[in-house]
Amino acid sequence: MVDIAAKYCKGRHFSRSLDLCTGSGVQGISLARQSEESFCADINPRALAMVQANSRLNKLTTVRAVQSNLFLNIQGRFDCITANTPYVPHPVGAELPIGGGDIGIEFTIRLLRELPDRLTKNGISVIYTSDPIVSGKRQLIAQVTSELGHLPLRVILIPLFTNNYPMTRPMQEHYDQLDLSGYDDCILVIQWDNKFQVEQHQHDWIHYYRTRVDAWLDWRRRSHKRRTAFPPSYCNL
Repeated sequence: MVDIAAKYCKGRHFSRSLDLCTGSGVQGISLARQSEESFCADINPRALAMVQANSRLNKLTTVRAVQSNLFLNIQGRFDCITANTPYVPHPVGAELPIGGGDIGIEFTIRLLRELPDRLTKNGISVIYTSDPIVSGKRQLIAQVTSELGHLPLRVILIPLFTNNYPMTRPMQEHYDQLDLSGYDDCILVIQWDNKFQVEQHQHDWIHYYRTRVDAWLDWRRRSHKRRTAFPPSYCNL
């Protein structure tokens, strides 16, 4: 994400930048030298301590750590907003930092609803999220269009890699219940434009399509194991 943010923010100068869900602060700190004032926000106080430590290590004096749930304790507009959101599909009750909602993008959509009111007219936003595959169809762009399609925004989707590896039995059951076969890790780049439009850019297309094949093969193996573990004749007894 740092590399992609640097690419799309190259040559820009920001009066104010904001990194939400900042964690260690890597996104905000990487752009801090392009910003007169840089805010790194997270709900977790331990993350903010890391931001302060990393700012000192990098000899940055313009970085401010703010405890906030998304924009709750944040005031004003920003020329650059980055976020590494919770994005993993997870059963209800999953705690941060991984659980992004039932299909993984509910947290991201919450952020996007507030984003237009927080982004200056020449601003740019770079958001790490996921693109869930439900019943064989990717969901992210349809959801983004539903929320932001009435606004003059340019949305760039950058898929990074595909995975479908549920980490626990409850997660596997959750995937099956929703017909969720996996998701793409991806990045959204959003900025104001003349009209709403969506583009897809590639970062490393060879790696991306290799992971798509691997994920599909793994899904087929898991599907076969589920069928053979509980054959229909036993299920009907």
